[in-house]
Amino acid sequence: MTGMKFSGKNILIDSSFWIGLLFPNDQYHDRSIEIFETIKSFNFVIPYPTLYETINTKLKRNTIGLKKFENILKSPNAQFLTDTEYVDIALEKAIELGGCFHNISLVDWIIRLILQDSQYRIDYFVSFNDKDFIDICLNRKIEIYGC
Repeated sequence: MTGMKFSGKNILIDSSFWIGLLFPNDQYHDRSIEIFETIKSFNFVIPYPTLYETINTKLKRNTIGLKKFENILKSPNAQFLTDTEYVDIALEKAIELGGCFHNISLVDWIIRLILQDSQYRIDYFVSFNDKDFIDICLNRKIEIYGC
């Protein structure tokens, strides 16, 4: 995918937000609901790796959460972003840098690379793990929703 097909506000969404929104017992559930009320009219940019983290065995057993997520994913303001062009670099960084760079996961490396990529207009980023992304967001003037 090159560029965004949307006009309006584009928000890249991390797995931590989806998990907080979909699981009532999650520590970020209440905050996720507050944030969702603010961003529900935004254009959701959803990297596939965050779907891998979110749609797991635990969510499959949470039929209410799964249905809610399905409705969000089928909404006209959801756009999915593949990781094809980032996966090799992200894997290299995750292995090479190991614990030297905040113990960033492979998925988070992919998100960092997407945030850095100027071909995408990202206005906002939502995550409860903002320390792994703050440097890029400040540099690209991307506002962070989260903690």
